[in-house]
Order: sequence, then structure tokens, then C-alpha cells
Amino acid sequence: MKAPLVALALALLSATALAQSIEYGKDRLGSDISSFSLPPNSVPENCQGACWANSGCAAWTFARSGWQGETPRCWLKNAAPAPTDNFCCVSGHR
Repeated sequence: MKAPLVALALALLSATALAQSIEYGKDRLGSDISSFSLPPNSVPENCQGACWANSGCAAWTFARSGWQGETPRCWLKNAAPAPTDNFCCVSGHR
């Protein structure tokens, strides 16, 4: 009985940690290790997940559709540059 509760608590804590690292209206310039286009209906959490899946990623920036092409773009970074105000983007760090 305790094992399912512990697993649920850990899952909720992990989801909370991911959500807390999202910075709306922020761009993190530089330190790029890769960038790629995302499907048209993508959300910032798709880019965030790509960062969390890459051990060399320290931060990420999601550029909304229409700013750097017709579809959203994800930028993974090997450092966490200071965020700057920019409506184009949503960023975060690990």
C-alpha cells in the first residue's frame, strides 16, 4: 500500500519541478548545443522534455510559431544564460 503512495508522491514532485522551471516571455541567448523544428501544435513542455532527456542540456528556449519559421523551434543549451524579456519565447533551465 505504501509503495503506490510513494510512487505517486515522487511523480507529483517531478511534475512540479518541471513546471517551476518554465519562464514565459523569456529568451536565453547563446550557449546553443542544438536546435530543431517542432510540429505546429507543440507546446513549451515539448522543448523542456527534450532538454531533460539530454544529459548535456542545462537550459532551453522554445520559440513560438512565426518567430523563427512557420513552426515552433526548440533550442537546447549547455549553460543557462541569463533570461531576457522577449514575447517570442518561453525558456527554462534544469
